[in-house]
Amino acid sequence: MIFTVFGLFILLISVFLFSIPVEAGCSISIGGINSKSPDNDWPYWADGNYSTSISYSTPNNTTLYHFTSALYSWVDVDPNVTSWSGITESYWLHIAGCSPMDFGEYTYLASLPDNPFDWYIGYLREGEYKLEIGYYCEYLVNESGNDTLYNCSSDAENIFTVLTGSGGQSSLVADFTWNPENPTIFDSIVFQSNSQISDGYITEYHWFLDDAYMSNAAGYDTWDWTSPSDGTHTVKLEIVDNNGNQDSIEYTIAVSSEEWFIIDATTGKDVEQNDPWDIVNESTSFQYGENIFASAKIGNITRGLTVDFVWTDPDFKTIRSISKNIADPNAYGYSMWESYAIWDNISVGDSSYETVFSKTGDWSVAIYVDGNPERVLDFTVASNRDLSVSVDKTHVITGEQITLSGKVTDNNIIVEDTSINIQVNRKNQIIETYTDITLDEKGSFSFPYIIPVVSFSNDHIEDWSFSISTDSTNPTIVTMTETIQFKVLSIYLELVDVKLFQIIETPDFTDWGGSYPYFALNRPAAIRIILKCPYWTKDFTEPKVTVSYSRKPYVGSSTIIEEQTIQVTNESSVLDIPFTLTQSGRYFLQVKIDPYHTFSDPATMSKYIDGLKWEDEVISKKMKTLMLRFIPVDIPSILDDPSQLAFLKRQVDFIRDVYPIPRDDIDFRCCYRYNTSLYEKSKYSFLNSISTKNLLGNYGNSRMVLVGVLPQSWWEPPTPPSLLGEEGMALKYITSAVLIKNNSYDVGVTAHEVGHTLGLRTWTEEYDLDNYYNQLYLTGFIHKDGNIVNLSNIKECKVAFPYMLRNMGRNVQSVSIYCMMGNSIHSWICKDDYIDLFRALKDPPNSQSVFVNGWINNDETVTVDNCYLLSETIANEPFNQGEYTIQIVSSSEDILYADNFGKTADEDDPFSFSIPWYDDAGYIQIKKESTVLRTILPSNHPPQVTIQNPTGGEYYTGKITAEWLGTDMDGDNLSYTVFYSHDSTNWEIINTETYNTSIQLDTSYLPGSSSCKIKVIVTDGFYIDIAESDIFTVDKKQPVCTILKEDNVPVSGIGYDLEDGELSLSDLEWYSNLQGYLGTGDILPEDILTIGNHMITMKATDSDGNTAEETIEVIITQQDATNTDGVTHVFCLDIGEQGLPIDQNTVFSYDGTVYSYVTFEDVESGDELKWWFYGPNQQSLSNSLIFESSGTMYGYAPLTLSDYPSDQAAGIWTTEIYLNDVLVKTDSFTVMSSSESPLGIAILFCSMFIILFWLKKKR
Repeated sequence: MIFTVFGLFILLISVFLFSIPVEAGCSISIGGINSKSPDNDWPYWADGNYSTSISYSTPNNTTLYHFTSALYSWVDVDPNVTSWSGITESYWLHIAGCSPMDFGEYTYLASLPDNPFDWYIGYLREGEYKLEIGYYCEYLVNESGNDTLYNCSSDAENIFTVLTGSGGQSSLVADFTWNPENPTIFDSIVFQSNSQISDGYITEYHWFLDDAYMSNAAGYDTWDWTSPSDGTHTVKLEIVDNNGNQDSIEYTIAVSSEEWFIIDATTGKDVEQNDPWDIVNESTSFQYGENIFASAKIGNITRGLTVDFVWTDPDFKTIRSISKNIADPNAYGYSMWESYAIWDNISVGDSSYETVFSKTGDWSVAIYVDGNPERVLDFTVASNRDLSVSVDKTHVITGEQITLSGKVTDNNIIVEDTSINIQVNRKNQIIETYTDITLDEKGSFSFPYIIPVVSFSNDHIEDWSFSISTDSTNPTIVTMTETIQFKVLSIYLELVDVKLFQIIETPDFTDWGGSYPYFALNRPAAIRIILKCPYWTKDFTEPKVTVSYSRKPYVGSSTIIEEQTIQVTNESSVLDIPFTLTQSGRYFLQVKIDPYHTFSDPATMSKYIDGLKWEDEVISKKMKTLMLRFIPVDIPSILDDPSQLAFLKRQVDFIRDVYPIPRDDIDFRCCYRYNTSLYEKSKYSFLNSISTKNLLGNYGNSRMVLVGVLPQSWWEPPTPPSLLGEEGMALKYITSAVLIKNNSYDVGVTAHEVGHTLGLRTWTEEYDLDNYYNQLYLTGFIHKDGNIVNLSNIKECKVAFPYMLRNMGRNVQSVSIYCMMGNSIHSWICKDDYIDLFRALKDPPNSQSVFVNGWINNDETVTVDNCYLLSETIANEPFNQGEYTIQIVSSSEDILYADNFGKTADEDDPFSFSIPWYDDAGYIQIKKESTVLRTILPSNHPPQVTIQNPTGGEYYTGKITAEWLGTDMDGDNLSYTVFYSHDSTNWEIINTETYNTSIQLDTSYLPGSSSCKIKVIVTDGFYIDIAESDIFTVDKKQPVCTILKEDNVPVSGIGYDLEDGELSLSDLEWYSNLQGYLGTGDILPEDILTIGNHMITMKATDSDGNTAEETIEVIITQQDATNTDGVTHVFCLDIGEQGLPIDQNTVFSYDGTVYSYVTFEDVESGDELKWWFYGPNQQSLSNSLIFESSGTMYGYAPLTLSDYPSDQAAGIWTTEIYLNDVLVKTDSFTVMSSSESPLGIAILFCSMFIILFWLKKKR
């Protein structure tokens, strides 16, 4: 067989920073692998039977020892591997049957084996093996008279190969080792054979020193040279095996005569943390982040030494010098330190580390021993210049700023010799270059760049990049480059639509030779601009687009320009801009998108820019004012019952919403109570009667309508009761008075009936009243309270119509809004009726008119009552509809005016209207077809009237007797109408068409002042005369007020004063008995109310400082405090199987669980709901969920109070609820401590139940 042996000897290193001398340390070595003679027990598979010898040394005073061994093989593991170096240690397999050798458990000295001693390896087959031997011992050292116990250990291994040979020839290889490896004259050198043999055994060992035969070692595989001499020596070993084969080997050994010497010195990145304290990762080049170690290993130290490490930079400047001492070995009971490792290091975090790496290049560290230079170690600090760059965003739009940031460092140290060059690339083409960008004191730079406007590409999203390079003043520094990519979206905008709104989407009217939108002068309007950016995606910032809206009157004032910004996406983005036209006549309106060309280039994109403009001409019209005078009929006046104001306010507010008149030009007064107990209760005759009263209804630019408010007894009940019945009445040709039902549910009934008097739907209602469900509801958008409202959006409608939709369930997803000229309590105004209403109210003239009233009898005759020729009035003409004609004929028989009205019915039909009067008019005719039914001739002379009482200066507190005297030169019968005013502006009609010349007035129900007057109008049937009394005094009245409180509607109020009319918002103040002053206005600021039972008082103050108050109870519970804006939140003890809260409460036991349960009316799939619980002792806990569906959804989060000690959980906890990181609710609950009594808890729970009960009752 062929047999090879590889020996490896490991030096012993102490646990100290030095190696223990040989006589005081321990060592172990493995001899050669010997093949034993064949015997009868040789197994068939074995290729040999092997043994070896073990040599060891142990310190004096050894008290115990321990040997271990193990044999490993990688035979047959991988046939392609031919050496140990080619495999990992994981392939070294422990061989079965070759257990580790163990000479007892920590055996005492008396049991030490022979030295050397044989160890039997056993039968082995062909393969490569590793034998490991370990030795451990403990020994005593006497220090200052005290025995100190030390220990040491040593390991050895031998790797050898067993090969199958041919022809039975033996293979003999001589080899040996020596210890110490670097001997001195003070050492005893031990030579150990580790020769190998196959197919035989070694019989002879012969040692030679400098060619001299060492006879004292003949036959031994070891030889101890006890007193070596200095110099270089040759040692030779010759061996002979049992077959007479011979082999020899010779080594040269240097023996030093110095008392100490440097065995080795080197630099590296670390040092072993135990014997032999060697350098780890030897290196002479270092990168930033690596430690630098300089180490020297000194041998044969017999006394204390001082070692200096001096570090020098590339400029030969010393940046670090440090001295270290090696202790005298004699102080520790040893004659020498055989090997002593000592080092210095500059490591990460040291004060000098950054200094070292700030100067790259060739460094050195000099090692001095006792002041004498011994070694100089050179090393290199490598340059590691780094350019790091980043951008603050990777997707940018044109006109948007992107910031490129970067930093240049060398070994993470700031550099000062570098500038930056930047190229901007669009689709791999350079478009801009910037050079010599300087670094700041931190080695950083920041480059803000605004993406320029570029021509549009097909995909609109382009690949752009920054190319960054460095430019150094140091010619040895290599230029560094980086490229960073980003996407650019060229913003392409589309102007989708522009719409104008005032009450509804503004229709066109034919005027001035064209078709133009009409706007009511001085009434708020709005323009809606709809944009989109079709190629935008969510990766990009939403472009903020400037929108310019201008309006210029054709005459007079300069152009008014408003600018706003809107964020635009790939879906339609809406911008609403409110405006008011304050001058009559034509206006030029214009919209420009992106007027400053942030996203466009006017030089190359003119056609595209033109597509982002809109313009139109509109006409602003002066409108009539509207005064409504509500006459209570057989019901209490507002002085007797202020709650009547709630009904009137809602009626007037609706008219202010839908009539194209400035809101401040729509006013109302509450009039003298009308008692009909002496008359027949016929709505027809009563309506005709009060229309005659409205003689002043058409004076000037104001339209006045008397509104009789009648109790339920005057009206037919609804059939079936679930529907609305008769809610109001207006007759076709009575144009100055209407009737409504008191407290009608229909807030638009007054607007509806007054609309009839203005010519809207005079013959029939807009919808078929017998087929209500076939009514056509309104769609599209309206303009209300400054907002554009989508009638198809239930949420927007509930905000816009809180009272009208107060009874709509929270889960209702749609609502039908109808035209007010139909029949519905959910109403607005349609386009057709709005056009007619606008025409009826626009362009008020100042002229003479004749008031005509009477009856069309069912026998086709006509009865005419007194006529009144009025000056400076608005002609309220019939609507040119009907079977009858009224015309004005001149004295030369020319027809100056003609209009149609009325038709024959089953019963007499009243009419009243006013028509224009002309200076050359001769008479009035009423005809049916060609038949003249009635001719009205003016009298020859107008009547005259004078007031005889009051005479002026009187003071009245009760009743007034008014007296007057009327005369007429023609002897005509005279009729009188009496008025009362406290300010000479607002006239109250006291009586109409009386033939008496006196009347009593009860001033208890009339406004008072020191400037009161009586006015009397007399008519002779055509001409009139008017007289006014001198002023007198009547007591002023206290104001009245009422609070409007309905379910699902904010609490509001109204104040009214007979002298001032409706009180302004600043005259209404709100107070709480719990919180004091709350604020002003007609809406209670309920959102600031705290939990509890509030007595809420509204105080109304008139212009004289007189006040009125009303108080109601408002109970705010925890649920009230959090049930706003479509979000409902409660706390509860548990969640039921159906996902509903169980045992809602706000007080909980310290050892229970609280659930925060929240419901949203409208969420989207993917919305995130998050809770934060904050405890009384700085506790905090969060929870969250993602909604997986859209619509009405709920979620809940538990808080386990038992997780906290009771004394820490007790107190008030606050919960914050966020939807998509927006805070939507804040709520709180109380946790009772363990010491609080169950009775107290029970009482508190009962209190909460009472609050919830009152919530149900009151709200």
